[in-house]
Amino acid sequence: MFDLDPEDGLKTAVRDAAFSGLDELPRFQRIRLREVCRCRFGGEYDSGDCGLEGLDEGQLDMLRILRERAPAGAEVIVRWHSCECGLCRQSVTRRSAMVRLTWEGHPLSREYALGY
Repeated sequence: MFDLDPEDGLKTAVRDAAFSGLDELPRFQRIRLREVCRCRFGGEYDSGDCGLEGLDEGQLDMLRILRERAPAGAEVIVRWHSCECGLCRQSVTRRSAMVRLTWEGHPLSREYALGY
């Protein structure tokens, strides 16, 4: 039997409503090892917050759209994600934008692609 927390369902409903203005924008998808190389040996995944340096025009446009459509009071943070093969050391790095806000003391967030 599952012990479902009704608060989790409420947070999901609030998150869905809060981010509804961004529904048509592409969500960030975690980098898969098969996108990095053919070894499929296993790898390291890392991510973190970063600045605007290195963003191209299309990524800056997507960031502007996210900031315009984000819920009131939300912050939009640029993030980097990197996956490296443990054998051949090839890697893929991508950028995303995390949209975060707080509702009733609970952090709510969604991450959006800044192009691939």
